[in-house]
Amino acid sequence: MSYFTLLYATLIWRIKEGALPATSAMPKWQTAIAHITHGLLLLATLAMPLSGFIMSYAGGRAISFFEFELLSAPEKTPWLADAGSFVHHSSVLIIVVILALHIAAALKHQFVDKDGMLCRMLGKS
Repeated sequence: MSYFTLLYATLIWRIKEGALPATSAMPKWQTAIAHITHGLLLLATLAMPLSGFIMSYAGGRAISFFEFELLSAPEKTPWLADAGSFVHHSSVLIIVVILALHIAAALKHQFVDKDGMLCRMLGKS
């Protein structure tokens, strides 16, 4: 539940505040890739827990939160459990790849462009 709280707070903040402007003049293709990367990262971090919930529930498992049963175990729905499993496990790979790209881009900005992007990402602008 705290994961969803943080995720929704991040989404609300991003929608309310919008994206930060670039610290330096970047080519349009880099700006487009940055926006796509951030969007996919947010989408994958939302899809992973939701698909895990669907995978478990459709697999006939009850949904509990700190020993309190929120939803009792339903009848199994194998096709939905399989779909949830596919999305859940694919989300892990997507998050890892996008996170690696994000780290590589941050290091490029820090050591090649020297535009202070990494400091700004850490809140030290």
